[in-house]
Amino acid sequence: MEREDSPYEKKDGFHFTKGEKYDQVVGQNIIWNPETMAPLDDHVKYSGFDVFQFPAEEIEPGIVRLTTRYPEVPPVGSVFISKGEYLYNRQNPAFRLFKSQNLTFNNVNIYHAGAMGLIAERCENITLDGFNVVLKEGEGRMVTTTADATHFCNCKGEVIIRNCTFENMLDDATNIHGTYVRVNKILDDYRVAVETYHPHQNDYLFGEVGDSVQIIHKDKLTPTTEPLVLTQVERINEKISILTFNESVRDKVELYYGVENISWYPTAILENNIVRNNRARSFLISVPRKVIVRNNYFSSQMASLRITGDLGLWNESGPCDSLIIENNTFEDCVYGGGGAQSVIMIDPQYDKDSDISGRYSRNIIIRNNEIKTFDSSILLAISVEGLIFEGNNIAQTDTYAPLFPNSPNLKIVNSDQVYIGNNTYNSLLGSKGTLSIDEKTTKLNLDNNDAFISVN
Repeated sequence: MEREDSPYEKKDGFHFTKGEKYDQVVGQNIIWNPETMAPLDDHVKYSGFDVFQFPAEEIEPGIVRLTTRYPEVPPVGSVFISKGEYLYNRQNPAFRLFKSQNLTFNNVNIYHAGAMGLIAERCENITLDGFNVVLKEGEGRMVTTTADATHFCNCKGEVIIRNCTFENMLDDATNIHGTYVRVNKILDDYRVAVETYHPHQNDYLFGEVGDSVQIIHKDKLTPTTEPLVLTQVERINEKISILTFNESVRDKVELYYGVENISWYPTAILENNIVRNNRARSFLISVPRKVIVRNNYFSSQMASLRITGDLGLWNESGPCDSLIIENNTFEDCVYGGGGAQSVIMIDPQYDKDSDISGRYSRNIIIRNNEIKTFDSSILLAISVEGLIFEGNNIAQTDTYAPLFPNSPNLKIVNSDQVYIGNNTYNSLLGSKGTLSIDEKTTKLNLDNNDAFISVN
């Protein structure tokens, strides 16, 4: 366990690593495979990325006994990795950008950071070209950044990420999104008090005078107003602000509804990148602007691409509009276990199935991709208006045993104007792919010669 660059000490019944001016307790743990240099497949059997601490006992210098309950003991030789105590384990990003514009990062390597590699908030026009988050050769490490490689929150203009390699992070390669603030008090017809809900968003700058915003239904995740303009923003403390709108919101807002800043979203080009051997996803994209994802290689532990939004925990907005996913290679993703995921997930986070109504994202094209997967689920699409899935070549592999073999390959829920055609699917058994369409989906166009058959 002991490394010269990662000393530890006994303290308070748990084991701490000793850092510069702070200590970090064992917590949020995961088991790594030193042969693949990636998380163990079906890793929930061994760890589950626990948020809780557990006792540690030093047997002799460099040998420590950890006491906890897992369904199975990790294989001998695997590597135990601890991110640290939840809420206190992402304090030291390599780069933090705030209220900046026209920034370019060329040929930058990040080998390790105690949080994200780069986080940008309220910035405009950022280019990452050859911005790599990679293991340093010869150091023997398993992990690069302990959180996302890159993260863009409430930015605008254009975000370009090209020619980058992101590997061995403990979270996503990138996440591009806005943020919903939650209404915690309605003051009058024009004013509401709002809060940043997640503790990591304390001191977050949501909006300024002149920004356009809209009210979002807390259950349906759809707008209840036309665009409004902020005429005043009064900051109360690091969590609470009072927003004043240019028009009345009477009968259009309730407690815990969201407010979305629609002025601060970027367009994005994500091309010629490599994502591999990381916990979590490759790209999370939640912006209603044109986004192109092309010529990338993805091999991440969870869904490679996730398009989502929520008003429950992270409160990340918003829906996608005009997203093109083309000419990418997806290889053996979603090997983490712990719950069925798809290689590509378009899944706004509703609290209940009965909340699923209306459309969240629009105009999504997924075409001409190579998808190699050991498991069943390739695409989950919920509440999409205008979805094209065409020209994709899909092959089942035997890299791992399928975790959820009974899931349909394609699942479409509450969507409209869907085209599926000209795909190929090569299963190990020679069977056709499976397609599930719910009763809320309308205007489905399925090519008769396509590789998928309906299982409804």
